[in-house]
Amino acid sequence: MMKMWNRFIEPQKGLADRNLPEVCFQFSKARADQIISLDLRNEFAFHLLNILEFQLIDSQCVSKCLGYVDKVKNNNKKIL
Repeated sequence: MMKMWNRFIEPQKGLADRNLPEVCFQFSKARADQIISLDLRNEFAFHLLNILEFQLIDSQCVSKCLGYVDKVKNNNKKIL
């Protein structure tokens, strides 16, 4: 999970803390399929909770990001 996160963050030079909520959501959109296929949803949740604990994102951001991953997972189930 952290390698995936670091590879996503690395090219974004000059990333400020205030941008982190949007970056988290962009990550969830870009990597939802990988998070699901590698069964990393709980690890992603813990990562978001860690960021929340340091007050860099709020609980709405956590809900939005995990909600997106769950939505993609549910859509994938319907296709099968």
